[in-house]
Amino acid sequence: MATTGNDQLRTRRRVSSSTIGEATTDIAATKEIGHHDVPALRQVAMRNLTAAIAITLAVCSSSVEAQTPEDQVRDAIAGMMGAAGKLDADEFMRSYWQSPALAITFDGETLRGWDAILSEQRKWWSDKNSGIKFEEVRPPEIVSQGSDVATSIQWMNVTSPETKKPSRLVITSVWRKLPEGWRVVLAHETLIP
Repeated sequence: MATTGNDQLRTRRRVSSSTIGEATTDIAATKEIGHHDVPALRQVAMRNLTAAIAITLAVCSSSVEAQTPEDQVRDAIAGMMGAAGKLDADEFMRSYWQSPALAITFDGETLRGWDAILSEQRKWWSDKNSGIKFEEVRPPEIVSQGSDVATSIQWMNVTSPETKKPSRLVITSVWRKLPEGWRVVLAHETLIP
């Protein structure tokens, strides 16, 4: 079917007024434009690309924003538990604030600074074949203290081949939402044999 100059002009107007919901109109329009009208085809392609990007951004941002602070901290704790299961100190420490002001108290001894704590964590978990296991006794309790601060309490059993009975580990952490995500800024851990 031959098209006239007026038909092509109407097609271009229809293409230029397309929206995200009219992508099928753009597809039909490309058939009417013909493969020789490169500027009009380029316009249709750019509009469809822009629509696809807008939809992708809307979907991605709504799913992140839909999560509550408690859900986001819970996800971070799950990542930490995965790292603890592998005794991977580097992965485990990704959920901690990378700052000299980071403080963790473990059984009465306070360690300060992300670098120093990472160094100690690497020593504690240096033997990947030690058989140490961490198991949550119950789900973590997480309380939002606003939009950028939360607290968590975790209860877990720690077992090793040397001990017949698991020890209880109770961890209380203060989390802060930083540009890189939720991070532990202060923690207190108590091991109960």
